[in-house]
Amino acid sequence: MSEGQFASNEALQKLLDTGEYSDLTIKCGDHTFQVHKNIVCARSEYFAAACTTGTIELESNADPDAAEDDPSLDDPDAVKLMIDYLYLHDYELITTCFSGISEVSETGAFGEPDGDYGAIMDAKVYALGCKYQIPSLQSTSLTKFEEAAALAWDSEEFAHAVHLVHTITPDSDKGLRDVTVWVIHEHDDELYNKPAMEAVIKNSNGLAFDLLKEQTNRHFHVTTSSSTAIATKAKTTVAIIARFALDASQVVRIVQQQSIADSSGTRSRRGKGKESASTHNPLSGSV
Repeated sequence: MSEGQFASNEALQKLLDTGEYSDLTIKCGDHTFQVHKNIVCARSEYFAAACTTGTIELESNADPDAAEDDPSLDDPDAVKLMIDYLYLHDYELITTCFSGISEVSETGAFGEPDGDYGAIMDAKVYALGCKYQIPSLQSTSLTKFEEAAALAWDSEEFAHAVHLVHTITPDSDKGLRDVTVWVIHEHDDELYNKPAMEAVIKNSNGLAFDLLKEQTNRHFHVTTSSSTAIATKAKTTVAIIARFALDASQVVRIVQQQSIADSSGTRSRRGKGKESASTHNPLSGSV
C-alpha cells in the first residue's frame, strides 16, 4: 500500500469511527451507524435510492424471538462489517462485532453457535451484499467464505453456515451455494454421516438436488475405461437419492439435463487428449 493510500484509509477509518460530518444514519435494531452519503450511496444502489431522508432503518434479527434465517432481517454485526467494507474496501471479523468477542469461539450444537464467525458471518455479509446491491462486497465475502469453508468443513459451524446459505440468499444466486455443494461433495464420506449435516441437506431447499446434480456431473465425466470409478460414483448417486429422499422427477430431470449437455458436446471433446475428470473447483479461482 502506498503512502497516499494509507493516508486515505486512515482518514476514512477516522470518519467511520467518529461519525464526524455524518449526514446519514443507518439503524439496525438497537444499533445506530453514523455514515456519509457520498461514501455509502456511491457504492450501493440500494442506499442511493433510499437516502431521501436522513435515516435508513433496517430490520434487525437481534430480537430474541426473531429467526436468524429470516432473509428479511439483518444481523447488526453483519451490517457493521458491511459498513466497514463501504469505507475501507474490506472487512475483518475479529474485534468488529457488538458482542465484544475478540477471537473465533467454539461452536455448540447445530443451530446454536457460540460465535458468529468464519463461514457463518461471511454468509451473512454476502447476503447483505446481494440485498443492498453491493456486488464488490459479494465478491469479497465469497472469497472469504471459500477460505473459511475449506478450513472448517468438519465443524458444526460449517453445517450451520450451509443452512444459512440456503435460507438467506436468493435461490437464483449460486455463488455461495456452489461452494457449499463442492465442499460437501469433496468430503461426502465424512459429512453424510454427520447428523447435523444430514439434517441440513434434508431441510435445505434444493441442496440435495444440487448434490445429486454434482454427482451426476462427475459421473458423466469419468472415462468409460474406469469401471471401478463408475461403480463407486453410481453407488454414491444411489445413496444420495435414498438418504435425502429425492423424488423420481428430480432424478430424471438431472439425468436428462446431463444427457442433453453430453450429446451437444458441452463436455470434454473426445480424441483431443486426456482431460481432468473432475468438475470445476470453485475454490481454485479459475475455470
